[in-house]
Amino acid sequence: MDGQQRRMSIGSYKKLGDDICRYGLCIRQCERKVESLNMKQSNIELEMSNLGDMVVAKIEGKEDSAAAVIHKLLRASQSEQLYLKYVHGILGVVALLGEVWTHKLSSMLSTCLGEDQMLAVVCKSHAGARALENYQMDGTVNCVSALDILAAKFGTSIKGRCSIICLEDIRPYMRGVGRHPQIELAFPPPSLSNGKTPPGFLGFAVNMIFPPAEHLQIRTASGHDLRETSFSRLLGKLQVYQSREYLYMARSCIEDGAVSLDGGMIRGNGVVSIGSEEPYILFPVNCLERQLPLSPENVERLKRMEDLKLELKKLELKQTQDEIQEEVRTMEKFKKKLVKKLQYKRQTDDQLVPSPGMDNSDMDSGRASG
Repeated sequence: MDGQQRRMSIGSYKKLGDDICRYGLCIRQCERKVESLNMKQSNIELEMSNLGDMVVAKIEGKEDSAAAVIHKLLRASQSEQLYLKYVHGILGVVALLGEVWTHKLSSMLSTCLGEDQMLAVVCKSHAGARALENYQMDGTVNCVSALDILAAKFGTSIKGRCSIICLEDIRPYMRGVGRHPQIELAFPPPSLSNGKTPPGFLGFAVNMIFPPAEHLQIRTASGHDLRETSFSRLLGKLQVYQSREYLYMARSCIEDGAVSLDGGMIRGNGVVSIGSEEPYILFPVNCLERQLPLSPENVERLKRMEDLKLELKKLELKQTQDEIQEEVRTMEKFKKKLVKKLQYKRQTDDQLVPSPGMDNSDMDSGRASG
């Protein structure tokens, strides 16, 4: 090999090494971009899960549940609603009768209640609750559940039991203070042995959940709202803390259980719930303005805005997913090129390794003759 060939060979080998480094860097850049896009996708999905429309879709997706049938009924035409007596007394599913300010709070309260209670059907009166149990026709009582008949009309069937919450049968909590924008239940704050409120205590869960605008005016015959009745019944004196550390510090003054925004949970009576799992059915998350009294026109306008927001989020999610797929395809191309370069480098390295029978003098003479 003459000097010019040797210089060209050295130059080619150096370029090969540069190409390998470049493809490696390109692959790493693609990996970082995919990581970032995956995080963006997760955030979009999280935001979507907090929208009321997405909660509705999840409920109706549970086709064999009473909650799905009831919600379809409430969205059905007037003629379809006539099949069920006292339909006007059915308010809906627990998950859609309350909203909170943050996803963390929604996740913890939904987890604490459990899916069965989140999908419980809420009725104003005892008559409304009874109407779901028995179907009356021609003055006789049919043992077939009214919900089963409704489900059949919607082309489905109901499996398992369903909890029905009757507002007028709940003993309301009578002590309230002010309006924010509803009456807050005046529970005495928890107190440590030194008489002070535990650090990190954010409030009682029942005062941190709000009916959406369209349900703010709901009252029982005796004038009590959803917070004083259904949410008081479901959440009791459940306390909310900033972190697990504060939660465990306050365990001596926890009565009906407590949760922390970082995932801690005490069920009460010495029972601690550990682990983590994002609940499928969540309370919607909305800003304060959603809990202010609105006219029917503004409620409808707000509903259209929420529908539009969901559609925009779906579009953003689709674009992000397309970007991820494109980035993954690009990364695979770089990986294939890198594999080829590495294979070629191994072949080149094998050619540069001296044969077993060649000693140093042979190599020196070979280099001298070159």
